[in-house]
Amino acid sequence: MAARGTAGGYPQGHVEARGEKHSGRVDADGRMRARRRRLARRLVELGALVQATADFFLREQMAAGMLALAEAGLVHVLSSDAHSSHGGRPAKLSAAFERLATVEPTASHLEWIRETAPRAIVEGAELDRPF
Repeated sequence: MAARGTAGGYPQGHVEARGEKHSGRVDADGRMRARRRRLARRLVELGALVQATADFFLREQMAAGMLALAEAGLVHVLSSDAHSSHGGRPAKLSAAFERLATVEPTASHLEWIRETAPRAIVEGAELDRPF
């Protein structure tokens, strides 16, 4: 299914998972509650893309859950929580991509996750998901 990216807006659905204890969000150990996982899967089926924070793949208490989301095909784009290239939090994107390389379907589609999808989102172009 094709998705259309938008810079500054959201496609048909927006799914966000934060590393905090809160009903329906990602638990501290990284496992998404079943109801929210079903919702995320349904939104992806309808054409939404899921963006994950790279740092969550590196936090001991979250890594397994984030890799489970990737294995379920629910990670399409990585983001940084750095906020600035001039200091603050490190981006950690390379290390997160190394983790994504250890599971399918993401391992077979790193170029798409790293280059193709982000470019299409910024350009507002049609995008066919490979998984």
